[in-house]
Amino acid sequence: MPVRKKDTQRALKLLEEYRSKLNQSEDAQLRHSIDRVISVFQSSLFHALIVVLEIFVVVLQSFENKFIMLKNRKLRNCLNTGK
Repeated sequence: MPVRKKDTQRALKLLEEYRSKLNQSEDAQLRHSIDRVISVFQSSLFHALIVVLEIFVVVLQSFENKFIMLKNRKLRNCLNTGK
């Protein structure tokens, strides 16, 4: 299943909630790592890649549907002509 924009937004929200519950001093390394992931999720490049991925999935599905239609048409033609 492809990554979708709404999935990444939910993941970002969950990360931010989790980070807010961490202890400032004891969980410094974990907070730093989570901050890095959050900054990636918030970056323009990440958003652009998600959009490209969503477009790619739509195009791929379109090609897949066309391929299936052509395959079915060819099968029907074969059945109708007896070949």
